Amino acid sequence: LGSGMEHGIALPHIATDRVDDVICAVGMAPRGIPFGTLDGKPANVVVLLLVPKKSYEDEVKAIASIENLLEDSALVEKLLKCISPQEAFKLIQSAGDGK
Repeated sequence: LGSGMEHGIALPHIATDRVDDVICAVGMAPRGIPFGTLDGKPANVVVLLLVPKKSYEDEVKAIASIENLLEDSALVEKLLKCISPQEAFKLIQSAGDGK
């Protein structure tokens, strides 16, 4: 499954028996990749979410949290300027602390 958001955000997600905890990976594609975002723009930030099949509630909460965090276009712009995974992680972490 996948969800395309606005501001060039792709949120592919799946519930699976192959994980025991929620797993999230974030990738940046400054040039953009086709994904079917709500605003028709190529996806520049891809957030892959894997959730245990038995944890539907966790999946819904995780998706809502990611959508809430990344609806901020200024944050997305800052993410695309990050030069390392550590920098991106710190930015996401600090933005999440404020929400």
